[in-house]
Amino acid sequence: MPNASNRNGNGRGGGNSRNRTQPAKKAAPKAGTAARTGNRKRKKNDKTRRAVLIAVLVTIIVAVLIFLIFGIVSVYRAMVAPEQDPGTVELTQHTTTPAADQDKVAYYVLGILGEDEEDAPSESKPLEALSILCWDKQKETVNILQLPKDTYYGGETAKRITEIWSSPTPLNWCETCRKQLSDEEIADGRHTVCGTTVTQKKGSASQELLRALNAQLGLPVDGYFLIPQEALVKLVNLLRGVDVNLESALSVGEVDYPAGVQTLDGEAAVYYAMNGGSGVDGDINRMLKQRQVLLGVFQRLVRQTEAQLSNDSLGPLMNGSTPILSDHTRQEMIDLLLAMKDMEPASMTAYILPGGSVSQDGGTYFAPNRAALAALVNEAFNPYGGTVQADALELPAEWEGEPDSRRQVLSEIAVQQSGAVATTTTEGATTTAAA
Repeated sequence: MPNASNRNGNGRGGGNSRNRTQPAKKAAPKAGTAARTGNRKRKKNDKTRRAVLIAVLVTIIVAVLIFLIFGIVSVYRAMVAPEQDPGTVELTQHTTTPAADQDKVAYYVLGILGEDEEDAPSESKPLEALSILCWDKQKETVNILQLPKDTYYGGETAKRITEIWSSPTPLNWCETCRKQLSDEEIADGRHTVCGTTVTQKKGSASQELLRALNAQLGLPVDGYFLIPQEALVKLVNLLRGVDVNLESALSVGEVDYPAGVQTLDGEAAVYYAMNGGSGVDGDINRMLKQRQVLLGVFQRLVRQTEAQLSNDSLGPLMNGSTPILSDHTRQEMIDLLLAMKDMEPASMTAYILPGGSVSQDGGTYFAPNRAALAALVNEAFNPYGGTVQADALELPAEWEGEPDSRRQVLSEIAVQQSGAVATTTTEGATTTAAA
């Protein structure tokens, strides 16, 4: 029989080793496990590299497609552009008064557009009257140079300088290079640099007109004010008429005006200013009458306050259907009138472009005398610039006779603006002069 000590020894000492619970041993790594782990890491890196490579390739392909599409569209636009309306192009700006002289002098173009036609926009009408004003701010004088409407320009689409507004010269244009082309840059109808077919763009009427005045008069231009005839009618009515000294009796519609100082309503004022006979002599007669009407309008405008200009006259006109066409805002026009409010007719002098009739391009036009024009510009229109040389004036035609500039100080024709007429200024309404 086994003794107790043996049993106890077996119980406490661990007894039979087969019955004792042993701690689990870590399994030794099997052969090839480390290699498989390395392979998985390499495969993962390979996938990442392939994804990056695919992304780069897709980016390159998209960029190439965009480039090709852009090129195809550009070529297509160049091919079809001559048949499309390209709109107006603003190109090189005209010459303005140098910054150093802007506090001394300013130059403005003033014009009256042709008679209104049904549904015809003001931008399509030729000019019937054209002047350039030189305002000497230091001497407080204004000199006005009037150009006959038949003054020769000789453009491709505008033979007269007053036709530029309605028919600006088309511009040769490269759609690919986005630029105007000179004749030297064109060969066989294509741009010599890129080979693109040359298209035609409608030029800027205002810029061509002002550059023409720069070239032919040798003067800068700082702004323009072109008044449709209907706008002039409305403006005179908003001012309750304009006083003019009539040399002879005038009948407009059913209203008769005797000779002498009369207050004209808008329709009568425009009729008086725009009718004077045919040919150069008739045009000069019109320009002399325009001096009276425009001076009277100016006198009435400058005696108004800023509030009156904004609410009663210039503001309503500019908000109407036929505003003054200008590169100045309504407020800038008001500020200009307020700055000139102390100008007196005695400090204002008008001239007509010195010249006469010439035969050109199978027609009869007006052209200046080069020497006389240069002398007049230097005397009355160039107070702070260098001397304008006659040879520098870009005249497409010249007149060699003895010119008469019809110089007139406007105090000689000034009339006190005190009359008034009963008018209706509603859009489209007929105006009636007071008896």
